[in-house]
Amino acid sequence: MSQKAHFMRKSRISAHALGGMSFLAAIVSATVVHGQCRSEVGKSVEMITPPQLVVQLSALDLKKGEFETTQEFAKRRSVALAGASPKAVVISAAVDPKFIRYDADSQRFVIERFAWANVTGGFETVFGIGNRYGVAPMNLLDDAHGLGLLIEERAAGTYQASNAYGRTLTVTKVERARYSAFDRRRQPQEQTWRYDFGRDREPMEVSSPTPGIVIPMRREQAPTVKQGLRFGVEFTPREPFIAIGTEAYPPRVDRPTDIVETITVFTGKMGCLVVTDATGIALRVVPSGYR
Repeated sequence: MSQKAHFMRKSRISAHALGGMSFLAAIVSATVVHGQCRSEVGKSVEMITPPQLVVQLSALDLKKGEFETTQEFAKRRSVALAGASPKAVVISAAVDPKFIRYDADSQRFVIERFAWANVTGGFETVFGIGNRYGVAPMNLLDDAHGLGLLIEERAAGTYQASNAYGRTLTVTKVERARYSAFDRRRQPQEQTWRYDFGRDREPMEVSSPTPGIVIPMRREQAPTVKQGLRFGVEFTPREPFIAIGTEAYPPRVDRPTDIVETITVFTGKMGCLVVTDATGIALRVVPSGYR
């Protein structure tokens, strides 16, 4: 039986069972158990934010000092990793509610991939030609097993600027922080997760079915649950742990903002997608679709 047929059979059972089961029990019955996921449906999941992971990894102090020899650094680095090797975490991802809808007839959420993956990763900037991280150069057309996690911005003052025609504008300086997780380049036909419908688009492909997942949910519970849906990804940091890149976006007449963006990419093994309610209880765990 195909994976799609198997999933549809499970969904029909769940929809029938919803009348007499708790919504959480129904979700457990509709979720295929995969040993590769650390998180479990029905259990609490502790997510950390990207800035919190930066703090954890920075504590390792793995940057070579200016007055430190290569041999000294190698020894210090070996000791640091032996004593505090980074552990697997679940990193929270930004949520875009436009791509989450509830189907009252089938009593389930239908969630498109963009609900948790609508932030660009910035990998072509950090891992461009000549990057110092040992990653094969990537460009805008390359796809990756990775996930844009979060964008934060703050205003950093203003200044007056004039163009060649003498027009003067007040420009706002903006400091933007972008956070992403990166595993490796995605090969043709590979899928980042085992979606319930659709598939990841191939490079140069104009269009394809939007991939996504479904979560069974009783109708009376759905409005409250929808407001608190959270997404995260299981992630095991690996060297170099953090890769940094920067981009600058000068102001224009139609956009008087001067943006300097710092891109922080966590490097490691990306695992299962985790969806929780507002209290952190896992509603769905989706295994990765590649090795």
